[in-house]
Amino acid sequence: MFGVDINNVPVCQQCCDWDFDKNPNSEAWKQSCSLSKVFAKTKKGADVYPNVNPPSTFTAEDRSLPEMSHLRPKRQTFKWLISGIKAAFVMTAYGVWFKYMLDSFLRSFGINQEAREKVYASAIQAKETLKGLNEEERENALSTITTTQSLVTQGIVPRSWVCGVGISKFIEVPMHLLFTGVTSDCWKLLQGVMAKARRKTQYNESINNVLDQISVFKLDWIKTKELPDTQW
Repeated sequence: MFGVDINNVPVCQQCCDWDFDKNPNSEAWKQSCSLSKVFAKTKKGADVYPNVNPPSTFTAEDRSLPEMSHLRPKRQTFKWLISGIKAAFVMTAYGVWFKYMLDSFLRSFGINQEAREKVYASAIQAKETLKGLNEEERENALSTITTTQSLVTQGIVPRSWVCGVGISKFIEVPMHLLFTGVTSDCWKLLQGVMAKARRKTQYNESINNVLDQISVFKLDWIKTKELPDTQW
């Protein structure tokens, strides 16, 4: 994009340093990953991010606490995701983190809401079982509950995460790239071409006829909407 030979493995100095460099002076560190931006739309803003560190046996790489300014870019691995889940589970089960803290911490790993809800529900259930135990007994109980196999059994960690296949084999390219971005742009381009050819109305009608045939099946996983008001 900036005229640098790709064979020289360039590092862009003008936008974000997405080579996951740990240099705190990179653009990704200074701009894209500030807590204020990451959590701008949450009720408590940057304050939702927890400020109490999990025990050393449950820490996750590049998610140090307390973190007062930025979240570092991090290349996902299943091992890293599991370490984040374990840390959040333990701190919630101990009663140190509230739900919004667990939620914001796991969001920084890219873990979706459904999975976060499962972690929280199980951690609250574990919290009840820890009542009345002394510190050593609590630690032993948590060590048993938070083994990777136990988390898989509880449905918190997907079995695919521990099947020995790397995360790079689970790319969601078709849905996220095609239907989230590319289809939208292609549709706008098509509409422009048809409008210029004065065939936009006829084109939309032909597509709507196809959509009507699809809607007859009443499939719960596909909702058809008529053109031109929506992106089909």
